Amino acid sequence: TLFTKQLNVSGVSTFKDNSIIEGSLTVGNDASITGGAPTDQGNLAVYGSGRNSLIIQATSNTDDRGIAWRNSGDAYVAYISAVDRGSSYADLAFGVHNTNNSNVDLVSERMRITKEGNVGINSTAPTSKLDVVGDSRLKGNLNVTGISTFTGAIDANGTLDVDGHTELDNLKVVGVATFTGGGAKFENGIETFNVKYITNTNTRISFDTDIISLHGNVGINSTAPTSKLDVVGDSSLKGNLNVTGISTFTGAIDANGTLD
Repeated sequence: TLFTKQLNVSGVSTFKDNSIIEGSLTVGNDASITGGAPTDQGNLAVYGSGRNSLIIQATSNTDDRGIAWRNSGDAYVAYISAVDRGSSYADLAFGVHNTNNSNVDLVSERMRITKEGNVGINSTAPTSKLDVVGDSRLKGNLNVTGISTFTGAIDANGTLDVDGHTELDNLKVVGVATFTGGGAKFENGIETFNVKYITNTNTRISFDTDIISLHGNVGINSTAPTSKLDVVGDSSLKGNLNVTGISTFTGAIDANGTLD
């Protein structure tokens, strides 16, 4: 049956087999349609309220259901689909491809939102709130309030500002590394080597091996060195000791070799 004029139906209309509408189809009541003439509605316009204004329902919960896009050559280029996860649940998948496909299942999935609320980019089974497989680039600030774990290398071309606890397997700094108010711990699997500030001055640095640097002075077993090198305790030097100034010995000199 061909209708050349307006068709008004007040009840339920059922269309079987294939139905072709030449023009646009607008769905809604007269009071809700506010977008202008039917020619301004696009090919399909749905007017309503609520999250279920447009429902896509499958005949079986094991089937995927979604919306697909094709180009003018009838090739599929993108889709949004509810993908079956079993037990009547589904994930929401987004696919797009850079080639033409005659089958929508050949369009590559690029992003997925799981029923658990995890978002995967290039991952079909994300285990975190954001799971990215591949390189990532962020333009702007990245604020992390919890613990950040990096299993690979960190390449920071700009400033890397860390306020909390940080563990790095390998750290290479080309330039200046500044530690304010805290310190650094170095572990080799056997021993622990701490570098930390003492008191409230940034010019004083302490090593757990009882080496203290204060205003350019280095103290070994001394927390308040008064000379460039201040050693409290026995010292052993293997090699030559060259002194260009005056040497003052307040105790005895025991020379096993030649004293020149």
